[in-house]
Amino acid sequence: MFSAQIIQTGGDDVVVLSRRDYDSLLARAGDPTAEDTMARRILAETKGQTALPAEVMDRLLDGANPMRVLMDLKGMTQADVARLTGLSQPFISKLTRGDVRGRSESIKKLARAFGVGEDVLAGIAS
Repeated sequence: MFSAQIIQTGGDDVVVLSRRDYDSLLARAGDPTAEDTMARRILAETKGQTALPAEVMDRLLDGANPMRVLMDLKGMTQADVARLTGLSQPFISKLTRGDVRGRSESIKKLARAFGVGEDVLAGIAS
């Protein structure tokens, strides 16, 4: 999930991260200042959206399918998601299996249905 550039030098290699990724790594390592910084950033970016528990974020960071993770979290079935989004149940099934990727409009509908930011569904977006 992090985007890093590795620069090879004559000695130790240098890793270049965005400030956001750097702060996130520090926060995950338990740095209290970085935790506060990330908490403020998250609050500012997620107005009206559901805060995701750490175990859910861990599953997403480990590469789990966001549809499956969010359906588990919300206790929703594919039929529930289809009803809330207006997308077909077979399409929801394909997204959940990873057989297809969602276009922008589908991702927006899914994000609204789950109460999360569209970035949470990036793993299934085309």
